[in-house]
Amino acid sequence: MDWYCENIIQGNLDVNKVYESDTVVAFWHTKPFWECHIVAVPRKHIISMASLELDDVDVITEIMVLMSKLAKEFENKYVGCHIGTNVGSHQSTKYLHWYIYAGERIREG
Repeated sequence: MDWYCENIIQGNLDVNKVYESDTVVAFWHTKPFWECHIVAVPRKHIISMASLELDDVDVITEIMVLMSKLAKEFENKYVGCHIGTNVGSHQSTKYLHWYIYAGERIREG
């Protein structure tokens, strides 16, 4: 079992959630690299953008609408932000997760 399934989806780690629905959870990064660093994950286990299927369209739409809302908030506070996801060898865990971050870098990876 991967980190997101075990800790976030199953609720074994207490995180500061910014959004929660039946299909998506977004929370402040537990070990942020940036001053403002939020992660959004689907509750359904999806490995990455490269493994999306047609029946994933609703959850991806929900995540993109959430990212748009957060981007507006980040832009107002920080003048801009970064939004992304990683695929394959660039993933720290094989679970689709989107991140949005802004502000000063607070630690190195």
